[in-house]
Amino acid sequence: MNRSLVVVFSGPSGAGKSTLLNMLVKQFPGRFAFSVSHTTRKIRQGEVDGQDYHFIEKEKMLKEIAAGKFLEHAEFAGNVYGTSRAAVQKVLDSGNVCILDVELEGVKSIHALEPPLNAKYILIRPPSIEALEKRLRDRGTETEESLQRRLDRARKDIEFAESATGRSLYNKDTILLKYFTVRRKCFLLFVIALFLLCVLILRRLKSDDTAWIKSVTSVAPKKLRVGQRSNGSTRINKIDWLNLGPQLGDLLDSGGQTPVPISYAVHVFYYAWYNSPEDGKPPTSERHWVHWNHPRIPHWIGRIARGFSTKPHEPPEDVASSFLPKLGLYSSGDKNVIEAHLRMLRFAGIGILVLSWYPAGMADSAGEPVDPLVPIILDQSKKYGIKVALHIEPYKSRTAYSVRNDLLYAHKKGYTNHPSYLRLASASMNSTASKDLPVFFVYDSYAIPLAQWTRVLTTSGDLTVRGKPEDAYMVGLLIDSSDCKQYRISGFDGGYTYFISQATTFASIPDNWRIIANECQRYEIHFYPTIGPGYDDLSVRPWNKRATVDREDGLHFQRMVSKLPSHSLAGVGITSFNEWHEGTQIEPAAESIRSIYADYSPFSEEFYLRMVRKFVNRYAGFTQFPRAFYQTSRSELDAIEQF
Repeated sequence: MNRSLVVVFSGPSGAGKSTLLNMLVKQFPGRFAFSVSHTTRKIRQGEVDGQDYHFIEKEKMLKEIAAGKFLEHAEFAGNVYGTSRAAVQKVLDSGNVCILDVELEGVKSIHALEPPLNAKYILIRPPSIEALEKRLRDRGTETEESLQRRLDRARKDIEFAESATGRSLYNKDTILLKYFTVRRKCFLLFVIALFLLCVLILRRLKSDDTAWIKSVTSVAPKKLRVGQRSNGSTRINKIDWLNLGPQLGDLLDSGGQTPVPISYAVHVFYYAWYNSPEDGKPPTSERHWVHWNHPRIPHWIGRIARGFSTKPHEPPEDVASSFLPKLGLYSSGDKNVIEAHLRMLRFAGIGILVLSWYPAGMADSAGEPVDPLVPIILDQSKKYGIKVALHIEPYKSRTAYSVRNDLLYAHKKGYTNHPSYLRLASASMNSTASKDLPVFFVYDSYAIPLAQWTRVLTTSGDLTVRGKPEDAYMVGLLIDSSDCKQYRISGFDGGYTYFISQATTFASIPDNWRIIANECQRYEIHFYPTIGPGYDDLSVRPWNKRATVDREDGLHFQRMVSKLPSHSLAGVGITSFNEWHEGTQIEPAAESIRSIYADYSPFSEEFYLRMVRKFVNRYAGFTQFPRAFYQTSRSELDAIEQF
């Protein structure tokens, strides 16, 4: 999905690869640059550290490889060579196309990266081993032993290139270049061929034309359906979410204009567990890395776990996400960030923020307490008309009885009486409430025995909350259609599906939603199916590739929407606003023109906010779109129009 600005060159030593790549850099200054590799070999006379190689002690390099700081590495003649993430990022940050010159092992390592590095692969190879041997012998610089080593390596290069994997790798987006001659004429012909290839690459990176579009029904001469790629995606008048200027003026009731509508039938799951040092400053007790450095979670089966690293990520160079947020690696406690997020929700038409929450003093294993942020989020949500509900996470020793205490805590802290807290009429036959109740979602509610919930959520339970100040509208996680009946018995008001990957549960499969809707209607349980753009948690669960759901440039989201039942829905959830570790976010992602991370291209950073707004308007019957909705490319608006 991200634009490719990394070109991986490989080929046998002696095929002229280094000479040609040096010419490429000189012929196109400011376009291409080498990533400087690391090596453990000794520096040679005339070499410059940091220019020819980064020379490093072997022990230190092996530690950094184990920590995941290298894209690839290989050992040759007792020395280790490798390409670090930082070296590649440095080239990309300069705006250049990054050239990697690697051996076969490096090609395989880069191709197998998770999340994948979107790169182009070019093989420079001789027409035959015999021709290569002749050239190497003519050089007169090789011993017989070193010559045979080079020829053996060349045979492996060519064997891989001619395998099914190699043909797919080198021929998918690039050209298999066969070069070998000492004749100047053939050399110049190859340079011309390489020039044409570079022009092709640069043309693929060229931006398409954009314009202000007066109506979402306005179309470019050639329409682009969702999932179909355009030739680039440069945007105009990028949205500045940190400032409520005229561009976003219609998000609020100001200046006598009617603000864009939002739907209280649509909620989104929100995570406030991120933290980072202030820009340009060292970490402090209040501002330091949290969750952006999430560790890689080991597989529960030992033999599988041993095949994957469990090292934590090391931001800002290495982040626990396949994407990067447009707002940067933010701190969730930053009031400017919270307000920017609320503007995004208003833009997308989402009326309810479901906040991931742990009781006071508690947090997930990689995080810190988020409870102190609840009052701040509630206060700021009031300004934007956004309602907030708490999403109770599975903390240590959680029971139905401890959840009862959580409800009482939220009441005593004033959360549930805040004007921004979401309240709904109970659906439970056990409720005696005469007024709307504060809403709580309970993640992994099935992990708590039904008998415990019955004691807390039914009127006859000896520990019941019904009719008491802490009484609440409770929404449990649906795993199967049979849960509707269980929730009726145990006193829940509703059920939600949350998961986006269909490899998770019966309830996460959209084709099953009609069955679940009918069952929930039968037992008077409110049903909240959950939709989302995709799923990619390989940055924190590198062994979980089977659960990955490709976004397909919006097609997956569109398919999930199309599966929503036309009846028996209490509302619709979206996973997620900003669960960056699992790649489910609709929050704007930074363009990857200068990054090895994925993005939303060929569309804009706000593509999924626009997709959600289109869905909300159709679901809620709205006709008004934010003004900034139209400030994007014609191709993006065409794609959304056909959704």
